[in-house]
Amino acid sequence: TQITARLDHQFSQRDTLTASYFGSITSSYFANPSVLDSNTEAFTDGNNLSLRYSHSFTPQAINSLTFGLSSNPIYLPTFGPFGPVDLQQYGYNIHNKPLGPLPFPAILLFRTNYFSYVPGGESTDKGSIFTWRDDFAFIHDRHSFKLGFDARRWQTYHGGIGGPLFFFADFNPFGTGNDVADFLLGIPFRYIQGTTNRSYDVHRFLTAFYFQDDYKLRSNLTLNLGLRYELDGVWSDQEGQKATF
Repeated sequence: TQITARLDHQFSQRDTLTASYFGSITSSYFANPSVLDSNTEAFTDGNNLSLRYSHSFTPQAINSLTFGLSSNPIYLPTFGPFGPVDLQQYGYNIHNKPLGPLPFPAILLFRTNYFSYVPGGESTDKGSIFTWRDDFAFIHDRHSFKLGFDARRWQTYHGGIGGPLFFFADFNPFGTGNDVADFLLGIPFRYIQGTTNRSYDVHRFLTAFYFQDDYKLRSNLTLNLGLRYELDGVWSDQEGQKATF
């Protein structure tokens, strides 16, 4: 499903406002072959909204101010026959009490067609970009000047519930050389256990300035000169902690 809308309004001969929106909603429901007795329903919801205000000082000088918002969340819930439980009650030597209930361990066989079994889990990804941009253009003699800046706030969120993972491979130096045999004997090549809540919510600021000159040397020859400077901020979480290199 897609939705589009646009609104143009002219306040005066010098001032105009343009608003546009584009939205899409996608939903798919299918059987998940890697999850026993389960189905996966994926949702994608995209929204793009922009507002542009233009003011004409003279026929040769125009300024445009633009605000924009773009978001594209993706929901991938996986419904399996087993929900998060206390794994020690089922004979697993996995200490998950400090973490809370966990899904049953996932199993991955590397060489056997990359077979995987995931008892259950879910994930959500949300990304949004807010943009503020100002552009000024004017013409003087043979020069067409353009200058401006744009500032963007990029925010991304990932949330999900995951459990332990047993990875079996034929290159396990302590195994038999066959991933299926290692699985039957209980000799994993790798074991991974994280937290039940694998969520993060981070954002960063992106800023850019530019200047451009289109100089008409002749009627059939134009020289284009431009300079752009970009400043990319580091990722920061909700507590103000930053990630950088």
